[in-house]
Amino acid sequence: MAVGKTLTAEQLMKNTKYLLPSLSRDNMKLLFASDEGGVPNTCEMDMREGSVRKLTDSGEPVYPMGYAGNGSRFLFAKDEGGNELFHIYLQDGDRCTDLTDARGAVAHFFTWNEDRSGFFFTWNRRDNRFFDLWHMDLDNMDKVMVYENGRYNIGAVDLSGSLVALELENTGNDSDIYLYDGKTGTEKLLTPHSGEVKFSAAGFSRDGSRLFMLTDEGREFRYLAVLDLNTLEREELMVFQGDVRGVSFSDDCKKMAVLAGIKGSTGLFIRDMDTGSDREVKGLPKGQTMSPRFSPDNTFLTFVAGTSARPEDIHVLSLGSDELRRVTRALNPEVDPEDLTEGTYREFESFDGLRVPGILYRPQDASVSEPVPAVVFVHGGPGGESVLFYTPMIQLMVNHGFAVFCVNNRGSSGYGKTFFRAADHRHGEVDLDDCVWAGKYLRSLPFVDPGRVGIMGGSYGGYMTLAALAFRPDAFKVGVDLFGISNWLRTLREMPVWWGAHREVLLRKIGDPDTEEEYLRSISPLFHYGNIRKPLLVIQGANDPRVLQAESDEIVEKVREAGVPVEYVLFDDEGHGFRKKSNQITADDAIVGFLEEYL
Repeated sequence: MAVGKTLTAEQLMKNTKYLLPSLSRDNMKLLFASDEGGVPNTCEMDMREGSVRKLTDSGEPVYPMGYAGNGSRFLFAKDEGGNELFHIYLQDGDRCTDLTDARGAVAHFFTWNEDRSGFFFTWNRRDNRFFDLWHMDLDNMDKVMVYENGRYNIGAVDLSGSLVALELENTGNDSDIYLYDGKTGTEKLLTPHSGEVKFSAAGFSRDGSRLFMLTDEGREFRYLAVLDLNTLEREELMVFQGDVRGVSFSDDCKKMAVLAGIKGSTGLFIRDMDTGSDREVKGLPKGQTMSPRFSPDNTFLTFVAGTSARPEDIHVLSLGSDELRRVTRALNPEVDPEDLTEGTYREFESFDGLRVPGILYRPQDASVSEPVPAVVFVHGGPGGESVLFYTPMIQLMVNHGFAVFCVNNRGSSGYGKTFFRAADHRHGEVDLDDCVWAGKYLRSLPFVDPGRVGIMGGSYGGYMTLAALAFRPDAFKVGVDLFGISNWLRTLREMPVWWGAHREVLLRKIGDPDTEEEYLRSISPLFHYGNIRKPLLVIQGANDPRVLQAESDEIVEKVREAGVPVEYVLFDDEGHGFRKKSNQITADDAIVGFLEEYL
């Protein structure tokens, strides 16, 4: 029993999740996604009055891309049932038009042109293995293919639409950028290098003479650099003790917003392209800042920001006065902030002496005299990262008396390229041992009951959970698998074809089922289900294109046949992750109920 008020999953999910805010050309209207009605839909705020109206009413999540032109129309993206077959739609008053209506094809919004009379997008209609770059004119609805793609990821396009930066993934740790010149029809390599170096395109300068990029060349962390396209000379611009996570440009390419991650938190910086000056945005919550977007006239920057104990709200920054306003209140008023728990950055020494980081959540009532059960939480990926981010599921667990340690095992991003590469082709081995030692770290804490430690995770973290129960059967008392891989042979063979070059990267990072079948069997829990003796909860979306339902169905069937307690929750209207509030409440209740019974 927690010291504060005991909360329910429904109360914690009554928070409103805000996404993708952007202002109209006159700065009088704010477009954003809100899940207040249970599913993310597009809403609009009157910036003078603060009133909000709902613009879409979809049963599937809707993700707005911003206002077109003068602000009377807007674009949004939507898939069906979590199948990730996204289309781009134009909403004009009451009329909604699917702009990319092609059966089985996927379209992704890329960027607006300067006056927002049209937009660039990637589309695999021609060949579902590759995403071509297109431009659509929203005045006459004409679509024009800008670049026909055969092997790259589209990285950036200049304002004229004639220069395209193309990214080629050589391995999971090595990539290149090529430049396509639409006027000449030629391609050339921009990033010759030796050794393994990552390069990714961020965007072009206004005149198209320079390309901004992210790279880890010569450093542990990814930093911002600029390449002169005439001389091919590169210059470092912004370097941090952590990775640059993202870069956003204003419509006219005169300003840049840079997100940098350091030990689980995100910093926001603004660069003036004319003067070359940088400044950090002050007064942000210590946690995550996401989706920065400049207003069309460059006078404001909108973004969402929150902490590990406060859900993300929409913020509006005046670029002239530095006034920072929080214009939403995401936290359910029924919830007292004092009943929520902030995560703290921690490190422990793993089996080989390597320092492994993570985020620790300690229940308010945990003490030496009343030690609590604990759970190791493993993020997705491989290559993801647990950060200081509000997660209702974690808050519910902590509120109900479970300590949680979100481990960033080797192979996680955010802690340098050496750490990121440390699990290559050893997944399910050295990273699994980090998770086991995370359990030992929890047991060493005076407020944790060493006899009651479990493991859980989603996607790749779900695989790690199954691997822990199958290959380290005495390390944890229970496991919670959220849409995790049980059979690497099937998962790697059934990857969506539109993943393109990323498919090859995963084959090199994990293993190739055509040439390494025995190895992949050795790290697949399904083929070792007989070792699983501890209670297991599995939660899965039926429409998941990444981790197929069969991955969960089969491990549940096999472990049940062995007489082990297994609970299974299947959502027929979800994919990879759960986006609808009702389903998230069901999942969170199932997790806490399972842990309360078995842990």
